[in-house]
Amino acid sequence: GERLREVELEAARALADAEAEAAKAEEDSGEGEPDLAEALLASARAFADEKRLRFEAELGHRALASIAAAPSPSRRAEEAQQRMLFDLEALGFSEDQARQALRRCSTAEACVDWILSQHAD
Repeated sequence: GERLREVELEAARALADAEAEAAKAEEDSGEGEPDLAEALLASARAFADEKRLRFEAELGHRALASIAAAPSPSRRAEEAQQRMLFDLEALGFSEDQARQALRRCSTAEACVDWILSQHAD
């Protein structure tokens, strides 16, 4: 948002400067060099457009990089399962008990309740 506005302002300033130079060049050369003034304006416009496009491309690349770096929902679910497995084992339950409970329950508390209910039978 803010940086894009800055880039657009820089491009607008560069274009205004080029228009002023083109007008001065046309004035200095009289009627004989209107092509020079037009070329200067075209060059300034191309520069401004190029600068804006490069900045937009950079924003796109950054957005794609951040999307690629973010863990997928399935990856986050796997990580949560691993944390619960670790927590259940830290509570003294075997890996097998913890895995069985995790297949049936969605929270660590429910897993503990399920494991304890299995021992009660």
